[in-house]
Formats: sequence, structure tokens, C-alpha cells
Amino acid sequence: DAFDALADGIRADLDSDGLQKLVAEAVDSGTAGELWQPLATLLSDVVTAPSDDKWRQQILMVLGRIQAERLLFHEDARTTFEKVLAIDPGALEALDVLESIAMQQQDFTALEGVLIRRIDALKLDSDRQVVLVRLGALYEDLIGDDEKAAAAFARAAELAAEPDRAVLAGLHRTYDRLERFPELADVIRKERLLAPQDWERIALDIELAAVLADGLGQFDDALAVLDGILCDADNDKALALVRRIFDDGSDTDTAGSILRTVYARTGDSAGLLGVIETMIERAGRNDAKAALLVQAAGILSADLGDPSGAFERLASSIRLFPTEENVTLALGLAQEVDGFRLLADAIQSVVDPDVAAAEDLPELDPEIQALLFGTLGNLYGRKLGQPGKAVMAMERVMALTDVDESF
Repeated sequence: DAFDALADGIRADLDSDGLQKLVAEAVDSGTAGELWQPLATLLSDVVTAPSDDKWRQQILMVLGRIQAERLLFHEDARTTFEKVLAIDPGALEALDVLESIAMQQQDFTALEGVLIRRIDALKLDSDRQVVLVRLGALYEDLIGDDEKAAAAFARAAELAAEPDRAVLAGLHRTYDRLERFPELADVIRKERLLAPQDWERIALDIELAAVLADGLGQFDDALAVLDGILCDADNDKALALVRRIFDDGSDTDTAGSILRTVYARTGDSAGLLGVIETMIERAGRNDAKAALLVQAAGILSADLGDPSGAFERLASSIRLFPTEENVTLALGLAQEVDGFRLLADAIQSVVDPDVAAAEDLPELDPEIQALLFGTLGNLYGRKLGQPGKAVMAMERVMALTDVDESF
């Protein structure tokens, strides 16, 4: 009854000079008696009376809290607190209640609006950064808008006094899903600098290499990162990525060099041979192919116990680009594999002008020609029982070198 009488008196004279005091008494009385609905109704009637925005804001705050917390009239409370914000856009208490209502109702669009207004209301960059991270998480996890999430996290990163791992992690996730590879690569580099453990840095390096290779086609940069990992220790993931870059033909020379180093260090002779043979297939110049064939022969002979396979590769090397090395190595294996005829044929194909022209072989240095004809002479005369051909070969040696007639 006391409250009703006080309320009636207030309504009867809203222009009273003592209105502010009477309203305060009504609030105390209504609160003490838990008369939430009558009090809310009274405040709704009174709130239009004050010309003083500060007092009007105070009335609206009391009314809004009653609607939100006592009566659970969330829509009415939202309307009331919006009026508060119309008076004072930086009223953090009003934003707190609006955020709480949005969370209770799982109204993520409303929550987005509240967080944006909160960011505008805050003065300190550190405080705004915290809310921007929350806004980014809202976009990422609940609204499902990675573009807006990335923008929020990026803005948070700009405001940070120093790099923040949580902010960078948010950018990492969203840029990854958005396939914004240049930005993702930059973020991973920054994350790497903050990683406290070696295993974290290595994991980030591997991911960076994958982004550089698969997302940006920057294979040289990707392989430089992977080489940095593998030169210190074995790593299956890093090795697998190098292998994939090599196998799909994206890079042969650098990737092949890394693989050869790792396979040689780990004693994987079969893997090493496979890499070299792929490099042989892809090599454009005969001298490069010939050198690789010699390397393949060395592995087959010394590591895999296959002298026949080694000899065949040496013979192929001679046919492509004869050198003192491949000829000498082939001679050393010929006895073991009964390969004198095959070696003679290989050398003959190189020195035969018709064959050389047909296969577009390079013109040979006189010293190499002399070596080849001398080797042929020895093979025909001492191993193959063809003295006539041996004499012809030795005559060619004499024509190419300054030797005594008695030779």
C-alpha cells in the first residue's frame, strides 16, 4: 500500500521538483518488497519525464536490470538498454547486460553487435584486443564466417603491443581454411619465432614448407626450409614432403640433392639408387646423365652387390659421354661380369662417326679419343681375339698422339 501510494503521488506530479527523491524512495520500497512488476511499470512511466540525460540514464539502467534479471523480459530489457546506449554509447554496464542476454538466448547476431559496440567504446588497445579475439572466435566457432574472423584476428594483431600466440593461432586457422596462402605463410613464420619448443618449431616449419610448395608453388623456398630440418636430424614428415616434391617433378635438382644426402646418411642404398635413376631419366644433357650413371654403378657394385647392373650402367654412361672415369671403371668390372664384348661395342658406338652423327653425340676431345681407341685396341687384341681390329684401333691412337713408330 505504501508503494502504491508513493507511485500514485509520483504519477500525479511528474513535474515536481522533488521527483528525483520520490523516485529513489519508490525504488527502495519496491526493491524491499520485491514488487518488480509494479516498480518496472512506474519507472516506465517516469523515464520520459526527466530532461536531465544523466538521471534518465540512471532510471533506464534500473528499469533494464529489473526487466532482465527479475522479470526475465529480455526483449523489453534490450529495448531499455538500447535507450541507455543512445544516451551514452560507451555505457559498458548496458553492454554487459545486452551481452548476457544475447548469450542466454544464443543470439549470435546480437552478440556480434554488442561486441562491435564494446570495441568502439573501449579506450585502451589492450582491452580492445581482448574483445576482438572474442569477436574472432564468435565468427569462427559460432557464426561460421572465416572472412570476418580473419579480419577480427588481424585487427587484434595490429593492436597487440607484441605478437600474441592466441591471435596468431586464430589467424592461422582462418587463413588456412580460406586458402589465403601468402598471409598464412607470414603468420606461420611469426608463430615459429614464438614457439618455445624445438618440436613445435619443426612442426611449423613443415607446415610452412607445405604452404610454400602446395599453396604458392615456391618450391625453392619450401625445400630450403625442409633442408634446414633434415640437415640437423631425420624427420619422416619433412622427408616425405621432399620426396613428394621430387616424385611429382616439381623440383628435381634441389629435392634430389636433399634426398641423396639423407639416403646416404641413413644407409638407404635402394632409395638413393632410385633417386639417381629418376634424375637420369629427367637429365637434359648427356654429360649429366653419364655422371649420374657412374654414381648409380657405384651403388650397385659397392652397396647392392650387383656388378652386372653396375657394368650395364657404366656402358650406358660411355655411350652417352665417355670419360676417363667411366671407361676405367668399366674395364675394372669387365673381367668379373664377362663384359669385354659389351664394353667394346659401347666404345665403338662412340668412336664410329656414323653412329655418333645419328645419335647427335658431341665431338670428342683428342685425349679421350686416344683413350677410347687404345682401350679398343687392347680389348680386340687381348680379350676378343680380333687382331685386325686391334691394329686399326692402335693406328688411330698413333694418329691422335705423338708416339714412336715402334708403338
